Order: sequence, then C-alpha cells, then structure tokens
Amino acid sequence: MNRGWVMNRIQLKDLCSVRSSSLKAGDVHQMSSGGFPVFGASGPIAGIDTYQMDKPALAIVKDGAGFGRVFKTPAHSSVVGTMQFIIPADEVDRDYLYYLLDSIDFRKYKSGATIPHIYFKDYSSLRLKQHSLSEQRVIAQTLDRVAEILQNLRSEYLEFDSLVKSRDVAWKLSLRGCFYGRV
Repeated sequence: MNRGWVMNRIQLKDLCSVRSSSLKAGDVHQMSSGGFPVFGASGPIAGIDTYQMDKPALAIVKDGAGFGRVFKTPAHSSVVGTMQFIIPADEVDRDYLYYLLDSIDFRKYKSGATIPHIYFKDYSSLRLKQHSLSEQRVIAQTLDRVAEILQNLRSEYLEFDSLVKSRDVAWKLSLRGCFYGRV
C-alpha cells in the first residue's frame, strides 16, 4: 500500500436516506388488484393501485426474523410497514448500495428480543470507504457477474444432486432385483 495515499471515509447516511411505510400486509391483501408491486419480508406479496416510491430503490426488512434482508425494488412500488425504502443519494449507484447493505452484519444493530428490530439511526453512522460513481458501477457490475456465476453453480449443483439421488434409487432397485427377484 502506498503510505502517501489516504482513502476518504464516509458514513452510510451520506450515501442514502430512508422512507418508512405504514402499509399493513393484511390491508394489502384486501386491496390487491393493481399492477404496482408491494414488497414484504420475503419479496413481492401483491399488486395494488397506488405506489409509495416513484423511482427504483432498495427495501430493507427492519422488523421481525428477516431483519436486514435487502431487496431491489422497481419504480412505482411500495413496502409494508415492517420494511423501509433505502433511497440512494444522487451520486450513488443503487446496485452498489444493494451489495454494500447486503454485506452488513445487522445482528450488531439488532434490538428487541421477541421481535427483533433494526433502526437506520443505529447503522447509518457505519464508516465506509468512499468510491466514485464510476468505481461503484464497476464494483456492482463485478458483483453482479459473481452473483450470476454463483446462481448458475447452485442450479448445476441442484441438477447434479437430483441425478445422484435418482441414480441411488435405480441402484437400490437393481440391488433388490439381485437379492429378491423382480421388484
């Protein structure tokens, strides 16, 4: 490392802001007849006629067992009250911010024993390296490629696992035929 070089450090709150929701999951299911997606703790849960966010953003689960789970949300979407929108600042790439948030161990910021919660005010002062917008895009694109490779490997593994299991079944049936006659 070049000793004369100093990396600028910033806080997470310099990269984004939050917007809360009071939308209840039960209410969403009663009004689910529209085309604008509503996100819950496990992803999209319904479509409604209105939306809370007019541009692409991120959503984070702030209450419950899935606290800290992050989603990319499209323009014209909403979140339920157990979540918050995370809105990238002007010179921040949304995909970069997604990976940054996904890398945080939110257990450090958890409060509440019965129903865990995380609060932006607690993790917003996290100190980070500052990257230019062009660096953010390169980082996000690289991580997108890595995520795609990992997803392909997971799919191949599941396919291979299925083949091994079917081979095991065929093997056991063959053995039964050897020892017991026709199966």
